[in-house]
Amino acid sequence: MKIKLNLILLFFSLTIKAHSNLVQVKEKLYFDLYDQALSGKMSYLQSFSTISVQNKVQVDVWWDISFDLDSQNQIPKIRNAIKTIIPSQFETSDLVRLVAIGDKIKIDSSIQNKILRQVKLRMKSNLNTASIYQILNHEKLLLNLGLNREIESIKIKLPLSVKNFNEITGSAKTALPKDSIKDLYFDIEVENRSTLIVFCRENRQYPCLMLLKDSDGNPVYSGDDLWHLPTLGMSKLGFSFSKNSGDTPSGIYQLDGVMPLADRQQSFGKNRRLIMTIPKSSEETKQLIPKSALLSRWWEQNFLAKTIGRDYLRIHGTGLINLDPLSLYYPFVPSHGCLKVREGVYDNTLYNDARVLLDTLMKAQSLPVSYNSETLIRSTLVVIEIDQQMKPVDLEEVKSLLQ
Repeated sequence: MKIKLNLILLFFSLTIKAHSNLVQVKEKLYFDLYDQALSGKMSYLQSFSTISVQNKVQVDVWWDISFDLDSQNQIPKIRNAIKTIIPSQFETSDLVRLVAIGDKIKIDSSIQNKILRQVKLRMKSNLNTASIYQILNHEKLLLNLGLNREIESIKIKLPLSVKNFNEITGSAKTALPKDSIKDLYFDIEVENRSTLIVFCRENRQYPCLMLLKDSDGNPVYSGDDLWHLPTLGMSKLGFSFSKNSGDTPSGIYQLDGVMPLADRQQSFGKNRRLIMTIPKSSEETKQLIPKSALLSRWWEQNFLAKTIGRDYLRIHGTGLINLDPLSLYYPFVPSHGCLKVREGVYDNTLYNDARVLLDTLMKAQSLPVSYNSETLIRSTLVVIEIDQQMKPVDLEEVKSLLQ
């Protein structure tokens, strides 16, 4: 029995390591292509064996630049790069995003029509779920571009996929009842993992609040009160969770260590960023959730996001400063879908909340608080929406929900 248990632990250790390596390679490809895009160059790198994966990451880069108001001076470079693509080499889901990018940055109509013709052709054949969801994400645009019959055909032929998409995206407008929130907090527990619960508003412009339970299932305290830390799960691009780089999706994640370096500190801050992993199996995840919290499909938001190809989800700080004290999320800085914590000086107070979070997570697992221990952090992350109030989530109201 002991040998079998050791083999199981070794298998999970190797699985986490392999996933971590893939995450690192994929993120490196993203930033290599991002830097190339900003320099006006475009060449395919040899990080992956399949060109479809590289194309997908390339579209991720163009998407983030095209819809980011702070990157509008880079748009001419993106227009020029898109002129060189061969649409037949791209997955349908990525072609749909290219249509949206083209509409946003006003690429040459001949290039847009070439991409649109390929999308129209693909919509007449068998579509995978990612493609269906991206088409539904951009239904209004595609209808305006004349794809009425193709979209109607999808709705007739694939009603279950359409129903799933509508129900899961609709769950973002349905906050969990108090009893469900209480059951989630007290009942979710995974052996040898702490549990980090993030309580958010439906309107993600307002900061969320984190609470933590240790690896034995006990609430973590700071002094005489529950340990807590604010965070922001808002998309800088203004998108909902179902679109790439949208709001942080609700759901259950695994935190499996950190990225190897605290690099790109202007974007991510001084500390290594925690890796948010969407589990492989929705059914296994469902088994963790108390029945009272299964009344809506909130917990499938991150699985839908995974299906459409959302990557690069992390928890991190930032080297950027929010200069607008009137913004609803002050002093936070929005992200491209990650959970972001405070960093920098505001009102004569120095914040380094990513450091606080990393240290507290290590303590919650009874790990030594050290640089090397950061890679051993294992936590179950639960992101939930509690109501529609227009203010930051605070500790007293969360405590009242848990009574």
